[in-house]
Amino acid sequence: MVYYDPWDPQYLCYLTMQYEEEAYRQELARLAEYPSTEYLGYYGATGFNEDYRLAAVYADPVNGFVYALDGGDGRIVYTEIIFCNYFMDLDYEQYIPAEYLPAGFDAAEGNAYREKMLGSVK
Repeated sequence: MVYYDPWDPQYLCYLTMQYEEEAYRQELARLAEYPSTEYLGYYGATGFNEDYRLAAVYADPVNGFVYALDGGDGRIVYTEIIFCNYFMDLDYEQYIPAEYLPAGFDAAEGNAYREKMLGSVK
């Protein structure tokens, strides 16, 4: 986990859990009950790595994502990428493996999604 607060708090976190068979089934059932939100298009996100199934997601069009990825083998990866003002100061790719990030995700300063939401960014 990484927390950074130059003026607005930013959070990066991932946790990989390996579950026993019964606990894994229970956790997947719990995640299936979560009222997931839309995320496609936010910050260029087009989906996730084909080696994982998205089990649950909370996506905010301004502040980022919290989600769980099912590895299909008793493994679930929980990830949090929270920031302000349509971009993250931290180099999130330095802290979270690319395979756990949404495909096409770009929250770097000057990203296309921020420009679209706020107009031209200088």
